[in-house]
Amino acid sequence: MTLTTMSTSSSTSRKVKSSFSKSPASASKKKASNSKRKAAATITPTKPPRPAGANFKITFGQYKGQTAADLPLNYIEWAIDEGVLISKLGLRNAIASLHPTIQDFRSLDQREYELKRRIPDWVFTECMNCFGFGLDMQRPAVGADESNVYPNKTEERKERRAALEAIEKMSNSGFLETIYQVPRAEKVSLPDPETSKPVDALRKQLDLFPNTEHLTGYEDHKSWKGFLVFDEDYEGTPDWSIDDEYKKRLEKCLDDIRAEHGVKMENVARWEVRNKHAKCLGGIQYVRYDVWDDQSAVWVGAK
Repeated sequence: MTLTTMSTSSSTSRKVKSSFSKSPASASKKKASNSKRKAAATITPTKPPRPAGANFKITFGQYKGQTAADLPLNYIEWAIDEGVLISKLGLRNAIASLHPTIQDFRSLDQREYELKRRIPDWVFTECMNCFGFGLDMQRPAVGADESNVYPNKTEERKERRAALEAIEKMSNSGFLETIYQVPRAEKVSLPDPETSKPVDALRKQLDLFPNTEHLTGYEDHKSWKGFLVFDEDYEGTPDWSIDDEYKKRLEKCLDDIRAEHGVKMENVARWEVRNKHAKCLGGIQYVRYDVWDDQSAVWVGAK
């Protein structure tokens, strides 16, 4: 093959390759690919959809005209606790969709009502006393006890909610069934002390029951030797308990009442001792972390 022929053939092959590389189909594919890349570069990310209920319109109160998504959490808590949402089913559903952790819309009054139907009134009262609430379920007036006063109504409401939640857990834990195995006699009273020597002896012993409300430490314990045993907990707080000798005297009175008046009257007397113990030394106590205790239950528990 001559040099001229080789040159002609290589030139022809380059033309063939060039014609293949610039075919209409290849060019259109390349153009389409470039257009896709440009389109992808210009696409803006879409916003995630708003939760269901976010656009629910408020028709009352200070947030009237705004949406459920605009409600601050502290307002939602206040509205639930005060019962504002009881008749607002649509708003409750909107809040539940926006805040999955909020599913209980009972007001504080409703919670209290349900608890009082589940547990005896005296148990509820003593439990609320553990959190500083009196018979009217209100904190003491400012100045009554500065260490246990919440002049801020918001803080008082939160404390009341926390107290009710703790009592609800206690009522479902079996604590009452474990501690109080003797039913309380609400409407039965002991015989008149003037006609019953055992009852008279018990009442005289109960009159000697020391009240530890104003007692402080070991020096006070000296004056109540034979009645109280003094100790301190891990925080250095005075911890009082009944002296064994005094407890034996009370048990002797209870045994005499059972011998003369029967087991039913003994149970009534035991509750009287328990209530005196609860008043002077403390009844139901909230220890910590949903743990409850009641040393006075020894008088009415299983023997």
